[in-house]
Amino acid sequence: MQKVSRSIFAGLLVIAGLTACGDKVTVAPGNGNTSTAGTPVVHSVTVTPASVSLGVGQTVQLVASVDADATLARTVTWASTAPAKATVSSSGLVTAVASGTVAITATSTADATVVGAATIIVAQTTAATISIGSIDKGGLPANLSGVTGQLDVTLNVDQGTQTVTELDLIVHNNTTNTDTTVAKYSFSSSSKVPASGSPSATSAPITMSFNTAAYNATTGAVAFINGSYSIKAQAVVAGSATQAPVSSTISYAVTNVDFMTVSAKGDTVATDASGRQWTAGAIHVTVTPVLYSGKGLLSATVSPAPAATAAAQTLTTFPGTVSFAVGKDTITDSSYVAFATAKYSDATQFNGGVAVNANTLRVDNKAPTKASVFALGADSTPANSLLVPWVNGTYVFSKGLAKVVDSSTVAGTGLGVGGVTTTFYAIPNDVNWVGLGAAGAVGSASGTTKCALPSNAIAAASGATITVQSGPGDTTTYRGRAVSTDKLGNVVCQDLTYANSAANNVQEFGVDNTVPVNAAIGVTGAKNGNAGLTAAAVGTNWVWVLQDSISGFSAKPILATSVWNYHTAAAGGCIVGTVVSGACTAVAIHQTFAVDSGKSGQNGYFTMSSTISDVAGNTVVIPAATVLIDNVAPAAGTIGTVPTGVGDSAVTYTGGVTDNVDLVSSAGGISYPSGYSISYPTTINPQHAAFSGTRDTTGTVTLTVGSHFISSLAVTSGVNAPQGTPLGAGTHPTDVLLGGIDGVGNIGGDDIAGPAVTDGATAQVWDNTMFATFAENNAVSTGTGATLTAQVTGATAALNVPFSMVCWYSKNATTNFYDLVGCQNLAVATQTSPTTNTWDWTGPAVARPAAGSYSIIAIGFGVGGSALASQVNTNIAH
Repeated sequence: MQKVSRSIFAGLLVIAGLTACGDKVTVAPGNGNTSTAGTPVVHSVTVTPASVSLGVGQTVQLVASVDADATLARTVTWASTAPAKATVSSSGLVTAVASGTVAITATSTADATVVGAATIIVAQTTAATISIGSIDKGGLPANLSGVTGQLDVTLNVDQGTQTVTELDLIVHNNTTNTDTTVAKYSFSSSSKVPASGSPSATSAPITMSFNTAAYNATTGAVAFINGSYSIKAQAVVAGSATQAPVSSTISYAVTNVDFMTVSAKGDTVATDASGRQWTAGAIHVTVTPVLYSGKGLLSATVSPAPAATAAAQTLTTFPGTVSFAVGKDTITDSSYVAFATAKYSDATQFNGGVAVNANTLRVDNKAPTKASVFALGADSTPANSLLVPWVNGTYVFSKGLAKVVDSSTVAGTGLGVGGVTTTFYAIPNDVNWVGLGAAGAVGSASGTTKCALPSNAIAAASGATITVQSGPGDTTTYRGRAVSTDKLGNVVCQDLTYANSAANNVQEFGVDNTVPVNAAIGVTGAKNGNAGLTAAAVGTNWVWVLQDSISGFSAKPILATSVWNYHTAAAGGCIVGTVVSGACTAVAIHQTFAVDSGKSGQNGYFTMSSTISDVAGNTVVIPAATVLIDNVAPAAGTIGTVPTGVGDSAVTYTGGVTDNVDLVSSAGGISYPSGYSISYPTTINPQHAAFSGTRDTTGTVTLTVGSHFISSLAVTSGVNAPQGTPLGAGTHPTDVLLGGIDGVGNIGGDDIAGPAVTDGATAQVWDNTMFATFAENNAVSTGTGATLTAQVTGATAALNVPFSMVCWYSKNATTNFYDLVGCQNLAVATQTSPTTNTWDWTGPAVARPAAGSYSIIAIGFGVGGSALASQVNTNIAH
């Protein structure tokens, strides 16, 4: 292993010797070390590429690959055997310095005896050369004795073996002996071909240009004073610290002509519909002399055209600006041109009086015309007659503004940009209006007579709304001002008026942004709130409760529609409002309005929809209310088959009812010769609630006695003694009443007279031999209520329980039926003397009525369908 290493090292010495003496280098491959047991080794170092040819200044990146055992580092140290010909960096980047052959070595850092190498051949250097081929102006050879404007210089470039990276075109001032680089040309870094893409060649023509008349547009300073100059070119060579080579020089004389730039502009600029530019305000003319002669300028005189509009003005400092004021010096609504003449410092005329004229300006300094109408409220007649009008946050001020036009577009002149924008202002009336500008004051974009506004003026967007707030009870009022401005800022202002009447125009207005409060709708004589009305309520009124804290209400503050339900609007269903395209649209009405307006005496549902607005226009939406007027009770319809009622059994009676508006529920009962009518559960088909949106005028009522049908009802005497009334017609039912109830509670319907009835075999005839008395025996009530009781007193001590149960009934004031309150089946017997038995029944508790008294009866149920009723008790009263 050591022998191999010495051989490689000796080989590198040979390479070094050859490099010193000649151009060829032979590089041996890696050492080929092999591992012995337990000893890690570096096997080889290989350098890629193994051989490279470079020109002076060129570079190449070498890469070393180290083959070593796993525990060893794979890094190398780079070195050059001849740094004067080629250098190498620590990362292996080789740079060619001078012609010759060089070995670049890579030595393993883990084993310095293991080395790899590459051969670098640096070619012999041929220096680059450049020369000026031609100097042209406008495609023709330039007159070098009198050069003006741009010159185009063509250079011939021969790069040889060098790499030219840049060409510089240099102008030498022969008078001041100074150089100025006027143009640069860059080549690509990897090719001798120019960066612009010229064909690859040893010599490539390159054209570079510069302007001998260049100047600073702001200051007028020139790049080259007229005089003697020469031109040359220099090359920048890669790897060289200096610019080389340099072309020969060619002399020329610059003879550019002095001139002045004259530019004009206004205070504001805008474009009209045709794309033409307009200006407004004062006209400002700037004169900038461009002096190639090197002379100074004594003065310049600026004159406007048309000349009659303004006097000429003189400048003595340059660059300099003169201004022609609005209305005094500049023409209004016309084209404008400025001219300038000047003298040199030696008092000679500047270029024989020739100057560059200013750009032509279109000038518009006229304010828009005033509006023909500007009034709060509608365009003509105001919506109300209040002395001080009111508006709210939704009021659009522009609705009272007739057309404002740009004055300069009138009469077909075609001048001016037009496009007027009007902004509205609300100004508190406590402001001193003196000095704010009279109504109709006009001004230009830069004039001093523009419409003045105080700092507390409240502005709205063009044509939009002004949101200001007056609190409850606040009497603050405002004045309105409209400021109309064209695109250039010319303005006209005018103060709002309010055409209250032909003889009373006022400027003040109030602002109210608060909606009415506690606004509600009611109906006189209503039953159940805004639901049904009794028959006596026909002809009643809708009534609105109105409250507003600021602007108040007009004579007709309500916008409403009232529809007679189940009728089309076009067929007379719209009774408040107007019919438009078959629909009912709102109209303004007073605070009260007849429910059945125009339909007096005709029953039905009536729905009122309304909104309430105060004078300022703030609106509150009132929920729609529906009222039912119905003064006709339901009537009998078709009577079904009448079954026979059997005592102590179940029985069902069925009959039809009709109504003129809407059947919603039912009631029914059975009447007896005593005058008592006992109610029983009923159903109606179809069934629905009033105001449900469903309407039925016919229905079938069914009355059901589930059990204990009373086939014979007797009534005690005035002293509560049984009457001994025989069974039969004297105690059998006289009528079965089947009633429909309409939406307002009217009841009416079927009356089945003398229904067939059969007593049970055990039906009882009541008399005072059985017991002495039977009574609903509540005393006069006190407190909040009472518990219903009934009592039977026996005629002898041998009295058995006479009833299977006792039930209590209370008279319904609407139907006149006795409605079931409750029953008691359990009898409690108490003996109060040796010869008398007393039986007590205790029923449900009832509250004291709010007014009046209950009419209560007790019915004792015997056998076979027989029953005994007490006299009426009215002791439970308020």
